[in-house]
Amino acid sequence: MKMLGYVRVSSVGQADNTSIENQIKEIKQYCKKSNYTVKIIKDVASGKDTNREGYNNLLDLLPLYDGIVAFKLDRLSRDTIDTLQLDRIIKKTNKQLIIINDGIGATTSTLELTIRSVIASEERKAISIRTSQGKVNKKNDGYYVGGQVALGKTRKVTDKGTILIDDNYENELIEIIRKHKRSGKGKTQIADYLNKNNYLTKNGKKFTYQTINTILNKIKQ
Repeated sequence: MKMLGYVRVSSVGQADNTSIENQIKEIKQYCKKSNYTVKIIKDVASGKDTNREGYNNLLDLLPLYDGIVAFKLDRLSRDTIDTLQLDRIIKKTNKQLIIINDGIGATTSTLELTIRSVIASEERKAISIRTSQGKVNKKNDGYYVGGQVALGKTRKVTDKGTILIDDNYENELIEIIRKHKRSGKGKTQIADYLNKNNYLTKNGKKFTYQTINTILNKIKQ
């Protein structure tokens, strides 16, 4: 039998047991054991919907193959409706849908597939909630969990994670800008003062009207 192997990750750096390499390995091992030939289709995209280049290519090629093999159900779709739409295509065209890790195969009924898809969706929601709460807890404990770093702070990597510490140089600049603003100087004048005294932005650039304007909008003047 000729099968299409579908693999997907949300990002290039995904490194858990659903990495591209691990999915390909599992699919090839399964197909070799079953005496199937397999063509691998890859996607680096979210599974929230099916508007993916690789997934669309998968459906275009399906008429030329005997079915689809994936490592986990959520690699194909994270939405139950999308999963059932694929199931209808599979059954209508007499193809096979094999999900290795979830034990889904030719004898799996639509009802069973629906139940498994709903359970998987609820598990993902629970994981997402726990992950979000974990980030909140880490942030409350003083750890950096992503996003823009506040003015006057910089990241420092420790054995327990990345923390935010005071950036003395940036805090000095903030005080200078605040002081000159209170004295009545305009933004261009403040930028000129900093440039004449060889101060540079955090990115090593000269100050401009826009740079000063951005900083003043972020600090208490």
